[in-house]
Amino acid sequence: MKIQSHLLILVSVIILGSCSQKTITVKKMYSYHKAGYSVKLNGKEMDPNIKFLDPNNLSRIHHSKRMRTITMIQKDTAAHYLRIDSVMKKGQSNNLHLIVINGIAFEKEKFSLIQIESTSIKSIEVLKQDSLSTFHFKGDVLLITTK
Repeated sequence: MKIQSHLLILVSVIILGSCSQKTITVKKMYSYHKAGYSVKLNGKEMDPNIKFLDPNNLSRIHHSKRMRTITMIQKDTAAHYLRIDSVMKKGQSNNLHLIVINGIAFEKEKFSLIQIESTSIKSIEVLKQDSLSTFHFKGDVLLITTK
């Protein structure tokens, strides 16, 4: 009977250990996402390639190898997101041709998908069409760097 109870405890420890989640960094989260892991923010599916978060607003990031998921929880769940398409509708940048966020380029048809947590923005720079004439751009380029 003692052997069975020890065996049961050992099996329980192995099962619980394999289900555990590990805390990771935002940078590591992107590498897991590229490897095919699904990403959830506050319990909802999200695409980190179009939704840019403030790392200071994340209380934790966990990954589960068994479930192949990344789970992120925000400190402030009422975070404000900048939507590029709403900025364009206000007429502030009608000549915008390309947006580059942290080195990732987005063309006009993808603008409506982009969401940037407002507190995650480190810098914004506009390259006017005039200065880009050697690159044959047909509009302005918006460069955004996040934290």
